[in-house]
Amino acid sequence: MQTKRSALYAIAFLSLLSDSVVARNDSPPEVVPRSSGEVEVRMPGGCVALYDKSGGLITRGSSCSKSDRRRADEAATSYLREQGVSVNSHSGGQNHDIPPATDNDFADGLAGGPDFWEVIELAPGDALNMRSKPSAKASVVVGLPSGTLLRNHGCKMQGGQRWCQVSMRNDPNRRGWVAGRYLHESSQQ
Repeated sequence: MQTKRSALYAIAFLSLLSDSVVARNDSPPEVVPRSSGEVEVRMPGGCVALYDKSGGLITRGSSCSKSDRRRADEAATSYLREQGVSVNSHSGGQNHDIPPATDNDFADGLAGGPDFWEVIELAPGDALNMRSKPSAKASVVVGLPSGTLLRNHGCKMQGGQRWCQVSMRNDPNRRGWVAGRYLHESSQQ
C-alpha cells in the first residue's frame, strides 16, 4: 500500500512539474525598461537578464536555461527595435548586427515596420517639421499637420533621437526626415 501511495505522489508531483514547465515555456517574458535606457527581461521561471541600450547583455541570472537565454535575447532585441534603437544582439557571445532598412523594406524601429506613418500628438495648430537631414538644425522642407500620412523609407538614431526618412504619400518626390516620436503606424494606405 505504501509503495502505491508513493508512486501516486510521485506521478502527481511529476504532473504538476510538467504543467509548470509547460506554463513557464508558454508565458511571455516581461520586459522592464529602466530610466537609464537599460532593459531588464524577466522570464516566467525566475531567469532575469539585463541589457544595455543597444541590446548588449550586461548580466544574466544563474537560473537561466539555454532556452531562457535565447528568449530573453529575443525579447530585449524586439523591445529595443520597437523603441527605434539600433540593436546589436549578443546572444552566444557573438555580435549580430541588424541590417539597416532599405527603400524596399518596411521600417518600424530601424529595420522593419509599416509602409506608412501617420503624424500624431501635435498640439492644435502645430506642425511637424520635415527636414532635409536627420537633425533639428537642418532646413525645413515642409510643416506637416497631425493626421498627415507619410510613406516610410526607414529610420535611424541620430543625436540620441530616432529620425525617420519619409516622403509625402501623394508627392513621393517631396522627401525628408522627421522626428520618429511623432509618428505612429498608419492603418490607411
